[in-house]
Amino acid sequence: MFQKAAANAFGGLPRFPLSVVQEPIQWMPFQSAQRRVVIKEVNPLALEWLSERFAFDVLYLTRHPMAIAQSFMRIGWWPKGKWQMAINRIEEIESRAAMTLERLPSRTVKYEDICEKPLLYFEEIFGWAGLQYDNTVKDFILRTSQANVTDGYRSDTYGTKRNSRHMKDAWKLDCSEEDAQEFERLYKASSLTTYRDPEYWLR
Repeated sequence: MFQKAAANAFGGLPRFPLSVVQEPIQWMPFQSAQRRVVIKEVNPLALEWLSERFAFDVLYLTRHPMAIAQSFMRIGWWPKGKWQMAINRIEEIESRAAMTLERLPSRTVKYEDICEKPLLYFEEIFGWAGLQYDNTVKDFILRTSQANVTDGYRSDTYGTKRNSRHMKDAWKLDCSEEDAQEFERLYKASSLTTYRDPEYWLR
């Protein structure tokens, strides 16, 4: 099933249920002008498998490890509160991803950097990808990253507009001080290095 879905995605074919692609007319087969296919894959362990079957460039997005752990625990992939297990899994993910990225055209960007300065980093990403970065793109980024938010980081549950500056630290909203300190201790005792700076752990 995954292989078929991947083949459709890399072929630019909108053969997905409406819950996934609600407006398939936006996809390339229905357009007179050629467009670049962009695929979001949330499972980094799929990168190796995909790289053996398709040709593509990779924009590898890193994120605060506590945010990753919370996300996987929220959807039931990892047991809640098992912080050491989460660290071990993140180490495995990063190690395997690094080996795959060495042989692929790639760029690594921190999620927090994009949240903090979306215009700057999207301009760099568009340049790296060879995509046009014009005022229409800038306006869209501003509209969707500077939402008027009074609670949390998003204006509504299912919308696509966010306050990106609030999003970079959203993991802190669902984390106790005790858990944050324990996770930071385990992280700094591990082989992981990307988020060792104290600024990433300020509460």
